Amino acid sequence: MTEKHSLGWVAVRVRGELIGLVNVVWDGHLHARIQDLMVASTARHEEVGTDLVQEACKESSKARCEWLHVDFEEAFAAFYMGACGFEASPAGLLNPPRVCPEIVVNRAGFVGGSVSRKLGTIQPLFRAAPRTDPSVRHYRTGLLP
Repeated sequence: MTEKHSLGWVAVRVRGELIGLVNVVWDGHLHARIQDLMVASTARHEEVGTDLVQEACKESSKARCEWLHVDFEEAFAAFYMGACGFEASPAGLLNPPRVCPEIVVNRAGFVGGSVSRKLGTIQPLFRAAPRTDPSVRHYRTGLLP
């Protein structure tokens, strides 16, 4: 996923030691997302995280992204909304395994199968990540060609 969907990484090092990093993922067009922002506990409250987000914002803008998104737990609202300048926006969240438990991965590795609806047949074009690989935690969301 990193190779295909990562717009880039921003890292902060002090005397060669990594103290902070952030991955910025994107859709290849207009939307980028802050992913995996991490700051060493010894460097927190030193504006390292703010600097990482600011640089991620600059690089996203250079890539012509019009939107930079972030999801966070409420405990981090002051950081993202205050220090980093993110604005609140309505968004939706859905947990597919809970909402669609009938979806299974077939032998070809595709999620689900054809489903008949009023307007026609729906056929998914998503490939599922192997559930046996512990390094993969989510379904891949890239449409197959």
